[in-house]
Amino acid sequence: DNDGTLSIGASSIVNADGAFDATGGNTTFTGAGTLKLGSTVTDLGTFTTSTGTVEYDGTSQTVDALAGGSGNSSSGSYYNLILNGSGTKTLAGTTKIYGDLTLTAGDFEIGGATIYPNANINRSSGNLVAASAANITYSTGSTHNICAFSDNDITINTSGTTTKTITTTGDIDCKSIDLSNPNSTFVIDGETVTLDVDLDVDEGTMKITSGVLNVNQNSSSAVTITGSTSTLDIDGGTVNIGESGDSESDLVVETTATVDVSGGTLNVNDQINVTSGTFTQSGGIVNSCAFSGAGSGNSTDKFSVLVGTLNLTGGTLNLRGQHSSSSYDAMYVASGVTVSATTSHTINVQPTNTNDEDMYLHLNGKDVGNLTLNMNQSGEKVILNSGINVTGALTLSTEELDIQSNTLTVSGDSDIDGTLTISTGTYDANGAFDATNGTLTIGSGGKLYMSSTITDFGTLNNSGTLYFDGTTQTIPGNSAKATQDLGSIEIDNANKTLEDDGTEYQISGTLTFGAGSPDLDVNGTSLTFMNGSSISGATDAKHIIGAGGTDVSVKYSSSSTSAFELPIGPDGSLRSISLTPSATTATVYTVQYKVGSPYGGAGTLHNVPTGSPINSSATAAHVNNHYYYDVSPTVAFNTDITVGFVGLDNSPPSTSDRYLMHWDGSEWDQLTTTATAGSTVTTTATSFSPFTQGSGGTALP
Repeated sequence: DNDGTLSIGASSIVNADGAFDATGGNTTFTGAGTLKLGSTVTDLGTFTTSTGTVEYDGTSQTVDALAGGSGNSSSGSYYNLILNGSGTKTLAGTTKIYGDLTLTAGDFEIGGATIYPNANINRSSGNLVAASAANITYSTGSTHNICAFSDNDITINTSGTTTKTITTTGDIDCKSIDLSNPNSTFVIDGETVTLDVDLDVDEGTMKITSGVLNVNQNSSSAVTITGSTSTLDIDGGTVNIGESGDSESDLVVETTATVDVSGGTLNVNDQINVTSGTFTQSGGIVNSCAFSGAGSGNSTDKFSVLVGTLNLTGGTLNLRGQHSSSSYDAMYVASGVTVSATTSHTINVQPTNTNDEDMYLHLNGKDVGNLTLNMNQSGEKVILNSGINVTGALTLSTEELDIQSNTLTVSGDSDIDGTLTISTGTYDANGAFDATNGTLTIGSGGKLYMSSTITDFGTLNNSGTLYFDGTTQTIPGNSAKATQDLGSIEIDNANKTLEDDGTEYQISGTLTFGAGSPDLDVNGTSLTFMNGSSISGATDAKHIIGAGGTDVSVKYSSSSTSAFELPIGPDGSLRSISLTPSATTATVYTVQYKVGSPYGGAGTLHNVPTGSPINSSATAAHVNNHYYYDVSPTVAFNTDITVGFVGLDNSPPSTSDRYLMHWDGSEWDQLTTTATAGSTVTTTATSFSPFTQGSGGTALP
């Protein structure tokens, strides 16, 4: 019974094995001494701590509350507090501890109270427990270790503005962590921390370097990072938001807060929702909508950035699920968000839940690094609700990608093993393009641009347009060396060459010669223009040529009486021929441009009068011995043929001196001219094979 002053010096040890009551008295530490209390403690009196240690080493004691004036004691706070002995030590009320709190035996019951550690909480045995809501609040001090404990009524808090770091030294299972100090950092560096309710970072930083953080609340507020000084910093380890059965556990980033993932793994069972803030991934793995059960979770977009900044510079972002309603997206980035993405980052769309749902991407034309689509659920697809700019590679492993009416630009390689559907939108492949094991389905109005190496189109169904807009490119055939209908194509910039692999090429739409000077080199292959097709934009600088830029052979499949012009000729000179069938009977014309004369064999040049013979009844005195056309239909009937006087020594003869000549096997026969226009002549052919120009005036060669 101390009614006076108990003074404990630097090396002093006071063992109070009986009841201790300093009501009205003083307990004064003048140094790092020790007061051991082995029985009932009524009051420590007016308490002066210095650097002393109070040790409760009895059985099932009440620990006097020292909170700088509150509690039973009239003043003071603990410096070092040790809980020893046996049984449970029950804290009488809110208490401040300016040194270390050490648990060496038994449980320390803090239910209904708050402890304010200024230094470390250590444990060699026993546990920190609470029968009702309790708090561990860090408001002072700078460096803190917090030991292992397990109780779901305890919340860890920070407050104030003092710069501090709190580091785990053991596994913790508690109710919540609530950080409200802008200069505080809570560090998990190898331990497992499990929160039964939530993580709330109002100010300060939650940092995981290794170990595990589990947040087990199944709600949209499981983890909230809010405030301009708030950060969730994941450098390693694993963060799990939601237990295995939780489908509605969210990570919310708001009021300009930050999530920074440079390593480790972040698993969010439902939504990552950045309402205002910064989400940065420079490494590690992020799994959005990681719940693997049958539920769709909250009615939301699953990875959503509404306002702020999205930095994707390394690591992998896995989009693991989608709400069952198409009103929501697997990933949504608002148009006003600032996005920075590099090719060191990959977005992987690969569901892990049991819902068979299409997955929607709505990125408003923003950049991403690499995009990998692996829909491992049969019949489901990835659908674009807006454009995307892929700065790296795109890989479509399975199922379908439908870009609808949007623009998808890919700077790196495109590897299509599933089905790429371009409804009315645009796919711009600036890197290598390979659909060897895939399917390309292009709707009317759809556009596929390719500016680099093209390996294969896979199964091509083109009702839109293929654009070949790179430098010199080879247009691949069908991998099975069968018929390849290219549909409509446009070639730009430089020459394009058909691959000589045995493919029977067809153009059923329009061949357009676009920007630059691109010839289409048939390269000795078979190219057929189908009935109803068309050709535009041909000039001397861009038209259909053959291998080596000389002889050319193409086909025209007709079942109409419309004129069809084939813009063929040697490199640098357009020497078109036009065919107008007289009947709708189906036939295929093979049309060849050949150098030389059929007299003596193709490629042999002759000069009149000692050269190619002309039928004596002809008015024409001269024929073109530089080149001729060989026209052979599968079904022969009258066909109007129109050619121009191009690439000859003299100007076109007068209209009355222009003729079309037909080689009958031994001499040139003059055909009746039916029309002349510009520099052309038209006649009706009733028999076929070689044709050339004739002149009744000046010599042509």
